[in-house]
Amino acid sequence: GVVVKWIAKGRVGLGWIQPDDGRATLGVHGKNVVDGPLCVGERVCYATSTFQGRRVCVAVAKAPAAAGPRPAAGERSRGTVVKLLPKGDAFIGFIRSDASKSDARHGDVFVHSSNVVGDVAAGDRVEFALVEGVKGPQDLMAVDVA
Repeated sequence: GVVVKWIAKGRVGLGWIQPDDGRATLGVHGKNVVDGPLCVGERVCYATSTFQGRRVCVAVAKAPAAAGPRPAAGERSRGTVVKLLPKGDAFIGFIRSDASKSDARHGDVFVHSSNVVGDVAAGDRVEFALVEGVKGPQDLMAVDVA
């Protein structure tokens, strides 16, 4: 799944995860995160349980980074929008670069609506540049998406 909202509350936090299967978002309490605080847009793995009649995430762990080379930051790439998740008046999503079609080790690239020129929808072919994300060179983000 993907973290779609995270509210830091002291050392713990509270958030919501959008499952990959498109079902309704699931709540997660920071005490159920096994490897540190989460960030919006971060991919995670988790188990589910029921709390007060609602399905929630437990044993949440950050998804391992994709192995293998990815296009270098600054390069223009082409790919397909594979998922868009609404976030208030904006959205976050993922683009599967053409390089990942021939090599499954390439990960999908994160995109925020503020980096999109015009309208896009899941399934659209796009061109984009890559920049280094907040976590360093292993965390690339798509910008100037058109």
